[in-house]
Amino acid sequence: MASPLPLARYAFLEPLNLVGLILGFLLLLFLGAPPLAWLALLVVELLWVGVGARTKVYRRRARLKHAEVETASRTETLALRAAQLRRDDRRRFQAIQKEIDALAALIERKPGLAGGLDRDRLNDLLEGALELSLSRQAMREKLDSGELERLQAESEPSDPALQDMRRRRIAGLESMKVRALEVENQLDLIEQNIHLLHDQLSTLSEGTDASSDALTNVGDLMRDVEATRRTIREMQALDARLGS
Repeated sequence: MASPLPLARYAFLEPLNLVGLILGFLLLLFLGAPPLAWLALLVVELLWVGVGARTKVYRRRARLKHAEVETASRTETLALRAAQLRRDDRRRFQAIQKEIDALAALIERKPGLAGGLDRDRLNDLLEGALELSLSRQAMREKLDSGELERLQAESEPSDPALQDMRRRRIAGLESMKVRALEVENQLDLIEQNIHLLHDQLSTLSEGTDASSDALTNVGDLMRDVEATRRTIREMQALDARLGS
């Protein structure tokens, strides 16, 4: 979710405002202006920051600038986290990212075609895909370690407490195996549905809405992804408590 728009900060840091403020300061200093002149400069600056910055035109400019800053920050964070993926996983995530970026660019060129779907919501879906990719990689590494097979091959310990720990650990790893497959399927669905929606929107003209089924599929997918992210976090917390 986007952070609140800092209008006053953007207004103060506006290049023209800073230049005017510095020139005004230097001029008053050079002329040895009386305190009243300095007060007038302060009043004008406060009026600009407090009132002028809230005009409709400036609010629109500030929103655009704010969006650019947040997009750049979000992109950098995604790139850093995506770098943690192994080569094959990173390539797959980049394929999903390419599909989502293409759809977002299309929606921006043809506003109104996709109902309430916009770049912010698609970015949320992209972040979800990255988190699922990282989680799947971690689960696969744990499953590939052979721990599940080793525990299943071992004889049952005589200590009841150790028996319980072993059973819980096996159950946790088996659940992880199922969850890893579900994540795999969800990543496939993200790529497929975004690609299909992009193809559909590409053929529509202005003033025409995408089919409700296509938008519903994407909306359902976003909710499923978020639910899976919560479940994975719960599994990771349980895994940590079991001493993994």
